[in-house]
Amino acid sequence: MTEQELIERLARMGPTETQVERMLNQIMNPSEAKPKRRWSWGYRIALPAVLGLLLLVIGLPFIMNGAEEPVWVPLKPVASPAPMSISIEPRGLDLTHASDVRKFLNYNGSRYEFLNNGEPYDLSEWKLGENKPLGKLDDDITADVQAGGTNGYASQDFGTTYLVGGILYKLPGYDPAFRLVVEQDGRYYIVQLVGRADDSSMTANEYVESADLDKLADRVELLDHSSKLLHTWSTPKDVQEWIKHIASFEPAGKLTNEQDEQLAKADSSGETYTLRAALKDGTTIDMKLTPEMHLIAIGDSQYKLSDEWLATYSYLFDH
Repeated sequence: MTEQELIERLARMGPTETQVERMLNQIMNPSEAKPKRRWSWGYRIALPAVLGLLLLVIGLPFIMNGAEEPVWVPLKPVASPAPMSISIEPRGLDLTHASDVRKFLNYNGSRYEFLNNGEPYDLSEWKLGENKPLGKLDDDITADVQAGGTNGYASQDFGTTYLVGGILYKLPGYDPAFRLVVEQDGRYYIVQLVGRADDSSMTANEYVESADLDKLADRVELLDHSSKLLHTWSTPKDVQEWIKHIASFEPAGKLTNEQDEQLAKADSSGETYTLRAALKDGTTIDMKLTPEMHLIAIGDSQYKLSDEWLATYSYLFDH
């Protein structure tokens, strides 16, 4: 390319006469020039993107696991000022004495026990009656067992020892695998998972996940046999560490008669403890701990304390 050709090409790259005239006019008359809103389109594009990202971050976990976020409002009994706790330890189905009948029901293959010894809870503002019921508690386990158990209600869905004829609903904010509500005569009663209706063991991790303990647990407490508080773990890190340990416990299987006798002896001699998970809704889950036998009762089943747990917390039981 010659020098003359280069000059001609550079000249063609410059502004046209019309563009030069327009630029001169803006310089000579700046007030007539309309200021440009440099960022208006940027905001219009960025704002929806930011909002979409926030919705994705907040909503994705619930879309993925299909669960409602627990409401965590206080669950208050209507008539009884007794502590809102349930001691979930292995118990048999001996219903020979009607006055001592254990209050439980069966649903979806699981056994649920009534919280607070079957006292009603104030759930009137929840309008549970507007929701679709799960079913009706038609089968009277107590009457069936006393008649010889020929109907097998003790392990069948909608069998119950309490509030026969009650209507079963989901409890908003909780996994129905963990908690449900029974309505009868305008009153509401909360039931909580304690095990399988056929007495088979679930894993401890299943229980922890059903209860959503990693979100619902507020603190963990250790009490002695007389319910004296010995220790509390309340920092999020400590609570999560406890939940991790509980989820790792393996089922101990069916205990031998000798082991049952050892458990009874440990209980009567004050060698058992209560491990309590205090929940954000004001209720608690109590688990009976027998360190000497390396066992802990979660619901209706016994679980083996892990070696890691024993190495970490055995100092708590040194006398």
